[in-house]
Amino acid sequence: MNIESDCNKIIEEYINYEKEYEGCIEELKNFNDKNNASILVWSYFVYGLYQKTLNEITDFSNEQMSGFNQFIAQWKQKLKLLEKNINTEKSKLGM
Repeated sequence: MNIESDCNKIIEEYINYEKEYEGCIEELKNFNDKNNASILVWSYFVYGLYQKTLNEITDFSNEQMSGFNQFIAQWKQKLKLLEKNINTEKSKLGM
């Protein structure tokens, strides 16, 4: 009977081990799901920051190009005015 009780204890320990093992597996699955959810949230967060940064860079570039385009337009206008003055002076000199 001693062997039988020892076998029963071993079987009980094995059953308890299986239950703990299944509990650990379930806990790891839950942890993994939470981790995946956190990664997903961080991915959206990083993507949002990426998009915001790109938009800010685009806005800054557009502002810079707008200023540059105004400078070029004023420069062209000034050149036309200078050309007109040169042509006026040439006509006064008979050229």
